[in-house]
Amino acid sequence: MNPPVPAEPPPVPAEPPPVLRAEGVHKTFPSGPDTIEVLRGVDCALRPGASLSVRGPSGGGKTTLLNILAGLETPSSGTAYWGGEALPARGLSSLARRRARYIGMVFQAYYLVPELNALENTVLAARIAGRSPREAEARARELLDLVGMGGRLRSHPAQLSGGERQRVAVARALMNRPAAILADEPTGNLDERTGETIMDVLLNAAREAGASLLLVTHNREFAAMTNESFRLEDGHLRPL
Repeated sequence: MNPPVPAEPPPVPAEPPPVLRAEGVHKTFPSGPDTIEVLRGVDCALRPGASLSVRGPSGGGKTTLLNILAGLETPSSGTAYWGGEALPARGLSSLARRRARYIGMVFQAYYLVPELNALENTVLAARIAGRSPREAEARARELLDLVGMGGRLRSHPAQLSGGERQRVAVARALMNRPAAILADEPTGNLDERTGETIMDVLLNAAREAGASLLLVTHNREFAAMTNESFRLEDGHLRPL
């Protein structure tokens, strides 16, 4: 009697590609007759559902790296990826609608529209992405509840504190169910206590939404809250 043929092991599922990735990214800027090299061969990867922080000195290229990964700037050489797809070196204006759906952004200065209330500012991101108004308003209400602003839907930015404005900005960033949130010094305009609250809101909201988070910050304690921490200095990105 022949021995039984052992069953083949099930195939190992392929690991999903990083949500965002930089590969050999260089960036130079003209400075009179010379050039300044801000990024010198940066490699990094933001995994699905993970959080990653970048610290470093002012003017060291942190925002430049974030903008390259957001498709707002092109590298001088090297490649940025969304998922497994390389971003084009030209024609970045055509990325706007894709960016609105794939990436949510939170800035130090909030960038809320003064004439719009909290609900309208949050819905605005969905309008840019071409989503249904009815669906957008329902999701905006849900997100504003999530970040603790459910009772301030009709308040305009001038009626809100800095922390409240940033909560609205976090809700807006999550509006289109992005794969990644890119936050550039989101606590930079806030006092320490409010900054801690906003970091908790940002991390929890990203986790609830299943979005990855890339955080640019000067704050060592906030950077330590993420899964991975890096320092960008002299154009090089090094793990901490």
